[in-house]
Amino acid sequence: RSVLAAFILLGGTVFITADHPHEKPTLKTQLRRPVALLTTGELLLVGNRQSGTVTVIDKAGGAILAEHPVARRIADMARLDEHHLVVLDDATGQLRDVSLRSKPASVRSIATVPRSASKLALARERRQIFVTATWSREVVSITFDENFDKVTQKESIELPFAPRELLLVDEDR
Repeated sequence: RSVLAAFILLGGTVFITADHPHEKPTLKTQLRRPVALLTTGELLLVGNRQSGTVTVIDKAGGAILAEHPVARRIADMARLDEHHLVVLDDATGQLRDVSLRSKPASVRSIATVPRSASKLALARERRQIFVTATWSREVVSITFDENFDKVTQKESIELPFAPRELLLVDEDR
């Protein structure tokens, strides 16, 4: 497990694709720079800034199962459900819905955000996304319909400082 952690922290250089689990994957060297880490079931998902890829790792064995190109440059990502991610692409100013159910992963743009976007957070009901924008000094709130197909409301809150992090606090606590 410490080898896996070192791989993630050092921005591993292996690009893997395999159509069948018993095939030996194709390897490609590229700069990744991991910036986001999520868990889902038996998988570990790593968002790589420089390569714009999501690396899928088996938690039990530490094996890299796949790597999906999903953005030009990943700033952050969050999990919608077991098979869907929201990826923040700060190079194109897009929020992207990424489905890991298919190979390769399917990617669709769901909203525009400022190009200086740096972090995102999902509201508890999973229909609202907040995005920080460093250079424009704002937090953008985007609300979606139930299926995450359409933006129903988009608001921006200007701040006197450059926001870098987001923490949503549960109002019930």
